[in-house]
Amino acid sequence: MDIYFYNTLTKKKEKFEPIDEKEVRIYSCGPTVYKDATIGNMRTNIFQDVLRRVLKYNGYKIKHAMNITDVGHLVSDADEGEDKMIKSAKEMHKSPLEIAKYYTELFFEDLKKLNIETPEIICKATDHIPDMIKYVEKLLKNGYAYETDTAIYFDISKLDKYGILSGVNLDEQKAGARVDVDSQKRNPYDFALWIKAPENHLMKWESPWGLSYPGWHIECSAMGQKYLGEVFDIHTGGIDLIPTHHENEIAQSKGRTGKIPANYWLHGEYLLINGGKMSKSLKNVYLLKDIKDKGYDPLVYKLFCYSCHYRNKLNFTWEGIDSAAKSLERLRNAYQIHLHGNDELGDVDIRKLSDIEENFHKAINDDMNMPLAMSYVWETAKFEKKNPNVAKLLMKFDTVLGLKIDVMQESNNGEIPEEILGLLEKRKVARDQKDWKKSDEIRDLLKEKGYKTFICTGRAPFYAKRLFGDLVSGIISCNGRYILYEGKKLYSRAFTKKQLDYYVHKLDQGKLGAMFVSDDQALKYHLDQKQEVDLEKEYGIEHLVDSLEGDFYTFDMFYQSQEHYQTMVEIFKEDLIINDHGGMGSCDCSTIEFDKGSAIAYLLDYFHIDKDNAYAFGDGYNDQAMFILQRITRYLLKVHQNKTESFI
Repeated sequence: MDIYFYNTLTKKKEKFEPIDEKEVRIYSCGPTVYKDATIGNMRTNIFQDVLRRVLKYNGYKIKHAMNITDVGHLVSDADEGEDKMIKSAKEMHKSPLEIAKYYTELFFEDLKKLNIETPEIICKATDHIPDMIKYVEKLLKNGYAYETDTAIYFDISKLDKYGILSGVNLDEQKAGARVDVDSQKRNPYDFALWIKAPENHLMKWESPWGLSYPGWHIECSAMGQKYLGEVFDIHTGGIDLIPTHHENEIAQSKGRTGKIPANYWLHGEYLLINGGKMSKSLKNVYLLKDIKDKGYDPLVYKLFCYSCHYRNKLNFTWEGIDSAAKSLERLRNAYQIHLHGNDELGDVDIRKLSDIEENFHKAINDDMNMPLAMSYVWETAKFEKKNPNVAKLLMKFDTVLGLKIDVMQESNNGEIPEEILGLLEKRKVARDQKDWKKSDEIRDLLKEKGYKTFICTGRAPFYAKRLFGDLVSGIISCNGRYILYEGKKLYSRAFTKKQLDYYVHKLDQGKLGAMFVSDDQALKYHLDQKQEVDLEKEYGIEHLVDSLEGDFYTFDMFYQSQEHYQTMVEIFKEDLIINDHGGMGSCDCSTIEFDKGSAIAYLLDYFHIDKDNAYAFGDGYNDQAMFILQRITRYLLKVHQNKTESFI
């Protein structure tokens, strides 16, 4: 499938045709490591990461170089002022190299948190001083550079055209040309290749022009050519680099080789903060650390960036981040539900998934249209049939997204707030003393604080409602397949006719009695007289029926001996998780396709609750799904044959 990129050089979307059919060579302008990288900087790195992943999705190998600017970038693009590294070093009372090392490490830590792939080649400017000197010497020899008392300058008048990337017309700007700092410059727009250092300058090297240091632009030209050749495939960076840095890179390359260094130039747009620019004076300069400190998974920011095309301005708000956090949680929950699903996929479903996959592929190949691609991701996540093959497709998409959708975010501390623990203890005391009024008051107070409590049980909906309806916000009954909220049905997942026939056949095979559970009825199936009498006492005769007509969500099974029990376990071992009722001759079952864990995933998604704010308590094997699937804070105590086992 063809790939198309918008090429800043030609100002149009073009079919991508790599120099090498198998390997794509990319150069990205990396950070100037004198301060923390902002989330605006990280947006550029995210789009560059997507570029890598899209190319790999299409079967290409990647050779990607990124520079680390640890010298040579002045505070002004007009070749004025201090070196940014030296300025920061003075402010922090450290050496420039100490500053560079510190901020370089922080930068790569942020890349790791965002699951951004590290380029194959990382090149520091200070490690390539000889390469830059040779480059400048070649420009001088070719007549594209000249020396003054203060620096070596590139002579833009020697070019047939300057401004082919940015579109700047120097003739039209002469009237407003900036005042030269160096009176020996031939043209106000000539830029420094190499700068002769004052005596007190902290970073300087021996060169043919005395103790001196490189200009900003020369490093990328020298390192790009060294590692990727005279002409490589793609050059990337932020849109702010177009008018000076990238324009000057092209000028340098044409002066040395006569060629433009890259065939495709890709640029990411600005990140806005609440509709305006990021600035220290407005106190709206945000780092990835700020997002993490507010309790968000850093990958939430990555997903947030996918809401907007990389060539469009993106407006950052905390409301947007919160929405992205909920979306990431829903996506991860959806993956888990599909992974543990057992719905069969028919031919129509398979064709539909194939169409979604093709549409996703088309979207990412259309200049990395991530908003459109995400629409197909969500179509997959919401696929009606829950099946591991759907989860597999989501994971394939994640090779481009890089969101780690198969990993559930760990809780920051895994602890219930002390205030809530205190209320829970008071409610326990009230219930022990049968002070139901006080107990209900505390329950209502917990609700006011945003806490929703659910009983998660294998019991029938009508029976569980009778037992627990006034005590909790809602009920997960039938081991996850039926959910009540505030007394009304919120969700249900009934057996299909095919499933029901299958289970009945299995019961007949094992000569097992059972009770199938509906909304407000229980079906007696091959029960003996004693079992029927016991059920009539517990449920009420008005709820017991003999017909298999209607919707059923789960069933209990009955056995007469240990041998009979083992037969039941063997027959259903591939289909159900069986929970024995303490040797009482009966057991309930959880279906593998949808269990208590799946129900919790549904509720977290429905209420937009982060799993870090969910807690589960249980005492049986049918409860383990709540903990395994959701990885939420949990407390499970299982007592079996006088042995106590803790599942934490």
